[in-house]
Amino acid sequence: MIKALTFDVWDTILNEDKFYQLLSINIGKKLGKSGEEVFKNIMSIDRDAIKIRLEGGFKNIIYDTAEYFSNRLGLKNQEDLFNSVIEIIESEEICSLAFEDSISSIHEIKKMGMKIGLVGNVLFWPGMITRLILKRNGLLDYFDATIFQDEVGYQKPSKEIFQIASKRLNVSLNELGHIGDSLENDFVGAISSGMYGFLIKRDLNANYIELGKKAYAIRSLSFLSEIIKKINKA
Repeated sequence: MIKALTFDVWDTILNEDKFYQLLSINIGKKLGKSGEEVFKNIMSIDRDAIKIRLEGGFKNIIYDTAEYFSNRLGLKNQEDLFNSVIEIIESEEICSLAFEDSISSIHEIKKMGMKIGLVGNVLFWPGMITRLILKRNGLLDYFDATIFQDEVGYQKPSKEIFQIASKRLNVSLNELGHIGDSLENDFVGAISSGMYGFLIKRDLNANYIELGKKAYAIRSLSFLSEIIKKINKA
């Protein structure tokens, strides 16, 4: 039975590409480059940084990843990168990052009487900034707990970060579900921790596929409530 649900943030409820596009336009103006050129570069850096993060290569996650991104982007220092992040979160464009199914689906889950939380890894912007972005997109107030890597010292897919979530939501791990877009960090992390795992794949041909007793792939967040009702009825 599922009594609570945690969500990943980026590319699960917020569109990371849109965030990076806004950031790329801002940085491009500082570097005299097109936003498109910077975006291609930043996406490549992001993929490499995620691999390094998973391997434990960044000791101070915020500072070290900021230095890594800044150096590869050709910025003078981390401060230029931090200022660009601040500038875009002050813009009106930052308020349009939520996927179409995010608010309605989360609202439906809350109507079922379930507690919900966020479990997120970070790169060069801290969990505090992500909370602000969620607030500006009308999402933050839905969550009963928000857990971020830079604040608790653990990252997905480690069991420890999910244990923190279960304690804050006052449920056991086997009563907790987690939904995210990363096969390793979200789906495998949840399943290996004894939780229900939901992998969001927006290009899935079916509405959802049952991959195992506690494992599902879904095309849209809008199918979450249907699956949870089915699980809890069994």
